[in-house]
Amino acid sequence: MTPSIHQTSFTLNEVQSWQIEPAKMINDWLPEGLTLLAGRPKAGKSNLAERASYEIAKSMPVLHCALEYSPLILLERLRQYDNIEPLKLRFRCAGMVDRLDCGGLETLQDEIERIQAKLVVIDTLAMVKRPGDGKGYEGEYSAMRDLQNLAQTTGASVLVLHHTRKPSQDDAGSIFDRILGSTALAVVPDNLLVFDNANGSAMLHGKGRLIEPFQFPLRWANPGFEIDEPDAALRVKAPLQYQIKTHLRTASPCSNKELSEALKKPINSVTNATSKLTVAGEIQKLPSGHYSAD
Repeated sequence: MTPSIHQTSFTLNEVQSWQIEPAKMINDWLPEGLTLLAGRPKAGKSNLAERASYEIAKSMPVLHCALEYSPLILLERLRQYDNIEPLKLRFRCAGMVDRLDCGGLETLQDEIERIQAKLVVIDTLAMVKRPGDGKGYEGEYSAMRDLQNLAQTTGASVLVLHHTRKPSQDDAGSIFDRILGSTALAVVPDNLLVFDNANGSAMLHGKGRLIEPFQFPLRWANPGFEIDEPDAALRVKAPLQYQIKTHLRTASPCSNKELSEALKKPINSVTNATSKLTVAGEIQKLPSGHYSAD
């Protein structure tokens, strides 16, 4: 059974009977749904998003809206990418998407349906959010709700780029508190990402409603940034499998019992995880019954 928006309410039994696929990872760091990626101006978040669009478009249609770039700047930024075929990637640049309440939402929906896009990148939120009276929390909440509805009605995931404020000596909370603007920008999206290179090394911080929090180191992939960590996607979607594989990379071949003791996890959970890893080809089961990541 799947839920219907035409029902007025649901019983507990109805909710528990729903057959809904859990959220998936589109790549190593990007979950499905509406995701806000924030970072300092010119820090590299656009490079990260461009690289992701390029790689994801090798397997699914992507619409990348680089709304701060003129055609010349867009050309210069993309010149270094290999023009491989088939690449299911379409671009829009400055002036090609109006603000959401001035026809931009309809433009995005029409283009998503036309190319059957599975991912839409909007760089940046400031270029499409509602202007005028709707400032602060109300305006930003409306803009993010528009994009969340776009994702829900079209089935496409939406990645929106935004800015962080300058760090302060008084900062004592989470890095996600640095997202510029009202708390609406943290409330509405399914996922929050922060691109941070303040300490000289690029790091991507992430959290969401249906994903485990993560911190992934990034490296320059010439062009663009990508995750610099083995099994990054596994870390998000299957934390125990990730822990097992990480442990096996550094330890000698281990049995399920040894893994259970080392990771302080129930033996049945470990046995289930090693079975899945073996079937997926992530680890090997040796004749001795031990497991190895080599």
